[in-house]
Amino acid sequence: MSGAIDFTFPLNAIIGGTSYVVVAAVPVDMEAVHALGGVFGPFSGTNGLQNSSGNLLLRNRTGAVLFEASYSGDIPWPAAADGAGHSLVLARPSFGEGDVRAWAASDGVGGSPGRGELAGENPYRAVVINEFLAHSIAPAFDFIELFNESSQAVDLSGCILSDDPALNKFVIPPGSIIPPQGFISFSDTELRFGLSSAGEAIFFKSPNATRILDAIRFEGQARDVSTGRSPDGAPWCSPLLARTPGANNAPSRLAEIVINEIMYHPISGESDDEYVELYNRSANMVGDFDGALANGGERLALAAPEITVTTNSLNQAVTNMVYFVENEVTYGTGGRWGRWSDGGGSSLELRHARSDSRRAPNWTDSDERAKSEWKTIEFTGLLDNGIANPDSLQILLLGEGECLVDDVEVFRPGSANVISNPGFETGVTGWFFQGTHHLTGWETNSGFNSSRSLHVRATGRGDTGANRVRTPLNPVLRIGQAYTLRAKVRWLSGHPEILLRMHGGFLEASGNSLTARNLGTPGAPNSRALANAGPAITDVAHRPVLPAAGQAITVSARVYDPDGLASVIVKYRVDPSMEMSTARMFNRGAGLFTATIPGQPDGTLVAFQVQASDNSPAQAASVFPADAPARECLVRWGETVPEGAFGAYRFWITQATFDAWSNRAKNSNEPLDATFAYGDFRVIYNAGAMYSGSPFHTPGFNTPTGNPCDYVLRFDADDAMLGATGFVLAGPGTFGDDTTGVREQAIWWIARELGVPSLHRRYVHMFVNGQRRSWIYEGLAPDHSYGSFPDGQPFHRTEFSQVTPGGTNDGPAGPIVVYLNEWMADNTRTLLNAKNHYDDWFEIYNPGSHAVD
Repeated sequence: MSGAIDFTFPLNAIIGGTSYVVVAAVPVDMEAVHALGGVFGPFSGTNGLQNSSGNLLLRNRTGAVLFEASYSGDIPWPAAADGAGHSLVLARPSFGEGDVRAWAASDGVGGSPGRGELAGENPYRAVVINEFLAHSIAPAFDFIELFNESSQAVDLSGCILSDDPALNKFVIPPGSIIPPQGFISFSDTELRFGLSSAGEAIFFKSPNATRILDAIRFEGQARDVSTGRSPDGAPWCSPLLARTPGANNAPSRLAEIVINEIMYHPISGESDDEYVELYNRSANMVGDFDGALANGGERLALAAPEITVTTNSLNQAVTNMVYFVENEVTYGTGGRWGRWSDGGGSSLELRHARSDSRRAPNWTDSDERAKSEWKTIEFTGLLDNGIANPDSLQILLLGEGECLVDDVEVFRPGSANVISNPGFETGVTGWFFQGTHHLTGWETNSGFNSSRSLHVRATGRGDTGANRVRTPLNPVLRIGQAYTLRAKVRWLSGHPEILLRMHGGFLEASGNSLTARNLGTPGAPNSRALANAGPAITDVAHRPVLPAAGQAITVSARVYDPDGLASVIVKYRVDPSMEMSTARMFNRGAGLFTATIPGQPDGTLVAFQVQASDNSPAQAASVFPADAPARECLVRWGETVPEGAFGAYRFWITQATFDAWSNRAKNSNEPLDATFAYGDFRVIYNAGAMYSGSPFHTPGFNTPTGNPCDYVLRFDADDAMLGATGFVLAGPGTFGDDTTGVREQAIWWIARELGVPSLHRRYVHMFVNGQRRSWIYEGLAPDHSYGSFPDGQPFHRTEFSQVTPGGTNDGPAGPIVVYLNEWMADNTRTLLNAKNHYDDWFEIYNPGSHAVD
């Protein structure tokens, strides 16, 4: 372990499967206090685990990082874990340890070292700090308000409120009952302590301070403006339009000055091209700022100064300057945060100045499509170093992006162009679009010296195989002659580098098509500003993740609009039908809306989307996913999680996606819309799925649920899986090249034992549309197939008497299958010498009625 501390585990330090080890500063004390054994340590380090922030790394023997997490005591990290006695727990590991959403404060004081974190009994779990005022001028007063989210009254007698984790400043008196959906408020006179206008933390503790029930850390506060959850119980706090102690919270206060546009990752890669635009009723701008904006996303806040006058311990007036947050955004990259603002040439624009800047759907990419000029991409050279025949021209972008292409030429000096449709004046006849470039089409509103051109759309980098634009050359070029490749190109968005090349690699012309420097709209109205933005729809989920046959599911979403909401619905269909049904979503409080989709039979796939409209006179609507129905949220009935310690990965695709996948080129890198489910607790909508594999293996792939195949899954950066935005799901054995299925894994094990760098493979159960795709097999008998018997049952090593592809699996070959049923591999309670394994044994079981030799 390294980073904040340093510790090297001794030889033969073993951590058992699904077990824990503890490393402590003082192991003896740790074992005594927590009744533990085998605690490792002590660890070294200058300051130990730093109180404010730090970094922890777990490395293997070769120094490779297996785990890395940075923690902090700042917002949005849980305040209860910063000096209040609670530990930080990896509560939602599927987000990845580098994501703050993966971490939570432990359920109880002291944490849960050496054991799993389990939520104990807590009658106060539904009560939260709902509103507070920390900068009051008489006749206003500081106060703290609690809210009961549940439908049951809660007795708060003996609970504690304090602004110091080590002190129990105010004990709530006996008989203090907070009613269902009710409030209780305490003024600074009752509390006998005031809150700091410069910022601090509020702690709501259980009786005897055995648990932090809720905690809020806040920054500088504006004068006489309370902060709270709006609507009541919502997971976020913001300045409120009015103070309402003991009553329903007012709406959020709309900032007069907002962060309106952010250029955080310029396409130039130069931090000098970054900027932040503020919007107010005047046209003033401010700058320059120090530092740089994080390309991977971070918190950006606009703070206003406030003069405060306080009295010190000597009864002297003290004047201080505090800053309160006027507006803020914690921006992310990709996904719901925009496609092109992360290095693709666009800025991140707020759709409307009244929108809540903290919510991703209220931001979008700036429109840069009209800014770049036409540019000539050209190269002349000999056709003297290639393979195959130079019989076609290929055009491909080297990353995700869009551009226009016109006047394409391939010619010998003094000879005619061999491109048959170079100007696209009558269409795209003779041009073919594949893989990541298959969305390319005819542009009728813009061209070089005309209104016609080729609109290249690439969802990822192109290649010379199945991901490209191509057209045949007529006549075929003559090897050994000089030729010129030339085209007019105009950048629209995304990656600017384009490549024109001959089939066979004889000749290439490449270049950067971006000419514009005035990207974004700093100091001007946003290019995608709306007169009224629709509601922000976030946190969409369905439960249960894996519904049983006939079990209804609950679809939930958080929906917010400053003008209120007129309608929130779920529209759904039973795939492959396109007929939509509608279910109203009901407000469950705290900004959460839910609806029910009826139970379905086993194997049924349902696609759904959430729609909402606001309550403005100029009504605006929005939908999740934002591009529905091109992409949808999916759920499938009748699937279960396999037993055992291996993770269960599965993804679902519609019948239309299945058909498109099955009929396109096997090596297409175009991600297809899929819903990914991890176990029965995490669902990621709109992941991307495709085949993985080289051209040597993909010819055997027929459909995503047919012949054995490998997969690639892609995730957006704002909804990553285990911290990764993509990974390969590959079966061992490379489709029979290694019939043992373990050769590669054994090689990496040997490498690890030798202390040299090695790869790591995580074993999982894999399912696609309910069909198991993970298989473990041994050496195979000639001309015998293996699989499930009866069909669809969990896979056992069943050898079939007949090979029946596409038909019902036949019965087992031979008289019976026998099983290795039970064994003792490490007998520590023995009458003999366990070190020599005299008491190890195994049992074989024959479930059939015939004897087996």
